[in-house]
Amino acid sequence: MAVTALILALAASPLAFATTTTLKSGWQLASSATVGDGVTGAELSQAGYAPPSGSGWIALETFPATVLAALDAVGDAAKGVKAGEIFYSQNFDAVETARFDVPWWYRVELPPSATAAAKAGGLALLTFEGLNYRANIWVNGALVATNSTVAGAYRYFDIDATAAIAKGEKDTGAVAIEVFRSYDWGLDCQGHEHGRDQMPPMNDQASCRGRNKTEAQDLGITWVDWAPAAHDANMGLWRDVVLTASRCEYQIVPTQIYTLT
Repeated sequence: MAVTALILALAASPLAFATTTTLKSGWQLASSATVGDGVTGAELSQAGYAPPSGSGWIALETFPATVLAALDAVGDAAKGVKAGEIFYSQNFDAVETARFDVPWWYRVELPPSATAAAKAGGLALLTFEGLNYRANIWVNGALVATNSTVAGAYRYFDIDATAAIAKGEKDTGAVAIEVFRSYDWGLDCQGHEHGRDQMPPMNDQASCRGRNKTEAQDLGITWVDWAPAAHDANMGLWRDVVLTASRCEYQIVPTQIYTLT
């Protein structure tokens, strides 16, 4: 009698899983002038960070948003201007431009998928689709990108946060972004050169502050004399931040079947 045996040759085949999440909710914003002396991104980027009372943090109901737009949404853009009305009439005149000469902080907690991917040997990538103008970026207490390379209003920035997330002890993580405004000599500054009496004093307008036309300028978002620049120079996260988390797993698959008779 013939004996038939099946011999199954097995192999491990990698499977890649990737999830893409647009980080729309949970964002917070505060000025570096109010968060407290000595507070750094290493602290602010810790998961579960609880800001102390009076540190000026606001929750962003709509994201993305520039700093001025976020303040306008909660009625803190200027004294005497109601929420949602800063971009009407001459309400810009009430804005204190000096508030935006210091960096501002954005922070958000990361979803567990980022931590799971990083600790499983995968990848956690943060993509900033619109950041104006410079930024230091912290993840789980680690500085992962600095304003020497993260600069430009119309650029995408891909930041590999894998190592910083993988080292975290918790199942979640957080990101803190320290944003700096741009300085440039836009068309709205040129009226000074022609002696226009109606122009505000030099360095009072957003685009004219801090530098003059002989110094190196930032290629920021500029305006013209009949469309005045926002007093924050449009600083902040003005387009989406996207998290891509990927990981690899292995499945056992048959490669060949042998029959012995």
